[in-house]
Amino acid sequence: MKKMGIHTFSWSLSDLLESGLQPFNIVAGQDGQLYEIRQSDLGTIIVPADNLRMLEEIPRGFQFNLPKIPGETLASAITFFRDYCKNGVELEVMVSFFYHPITKEYVVDCPLQRVSKGRIEFEELNYYQEGFIEVLQLHSHNSMKAYFSEVDNNDEKRFLLYGVVGELDQEHPNMKLRAGVNGYFYDLPLEYVFDRPDVTRVMDYPSIWNKKVSVI
Repeated sequence: MKKMGIHTFSWSLSDLLESGLQPFNIVAGQDGQLYEIRQSDLGTIIVPADNLRMLEEIPRGFQFNLPKIPGETLASAITFFRDYCKNGVELEVMVSFFYHPITKEYVVDCPLQRVSKGRIEFEELNYYQEGFIEVLQLHSHNSMKAYFSEVDNNDEKRFLLYGVVGELDQEHPNMKLRAGVNGYFYDLPLEYVFDRPDVTRVMDYPSIWNKKVSVI
């Protein structure tokens, strides 16, 4: 516990109650919120703590600390996505982007996945033993627009970049990109993360990727 001005701050309600409530108390809750507990002869009241002027304002947002991802890797991924949105086939597929802090290289790979038009079940790739950092999970929306669905919002809990590419049957697909953790997200412009991104560019991708995709 710590005293700041007239308030007593505590991370633990149990500790605060054990030491005895003061007239003005601030305690952290399991939901991540701060609560103010007022104690007087009248009684005890607990309310969300708003406008705590003794605390500093915390800026929200995301800062990308790695070098920009080469645009060629994005082009390879989108070319792969396009192959699952043509000739009457419309399937979602995905790839993951990794970065090695020693070699300064990016690697894109396709995990084993079972897919349908609106769903992907995939096995996480393990590049960590080789010293790589996972940076981005990118999936396709075939002919549908690029948007993050409720399924995406529920699945994408790790601290990563997430992207979706849609309208792959069109000459100019659309793409959305965001950073997130635990259900909180910040939308990002492609240019903030990618070096010269071009969603219309065609690039080769490893043919083995196709062997890792099966239909549900």
